Amino acid sequence: MSDSQSQSQDLTNHRAMPWLFMAVGTILLIDVVRWLWLAVAESDGTHAWNVVVGLALLSLWALMRRWALRLQDRLIRAEMHARLTRLLGPQRHEDIASLRLSHLIALRFAADDELPGLFERVVDGELTTQEQIKQSVTNWQADWLRV
Repeated sequence: MSDSQSQSQDLTNHRAMPWLFMAVGTILLIDVVRWLWLAVAESDGTHAWNVVVGLALLSLWALMRRWALRLQDRLIRAEMHARLTRLLGPQRHEDIASLRLSHLIALRFAADDELPGLFERVVDGELTTQEQIKQSVTNWQADWLRV
């Protein structure tokens, strides 16, 4: 178990923000600003290519995070459809399919024993936002594999 897994996870600390990923983004941004400043200060165009390369790297950095989160969302959707079908039965497929991705993402933190009740509250419109759903989870199931 890693250091982050030795502490419990709950609503207040469940969001993942990889420090190394954020540090790399900060370095790339500083580099682009530096090259841009040099290009403007010297106004001879010798640093223009470095600005272009820096912007390309910064764009790639942002896209990597977006693609990883999109893949994680697809996996959560598949996992939660299977989990809800197992707990509620295939006759609830239409209700399960009607849930928004944001609902499924929030519901994944609920233990199996409370998931059906939370599901009903979401379907009935009592819980409409991720935050409301997460706040309603009483038996938080940690997810240490988040991107």
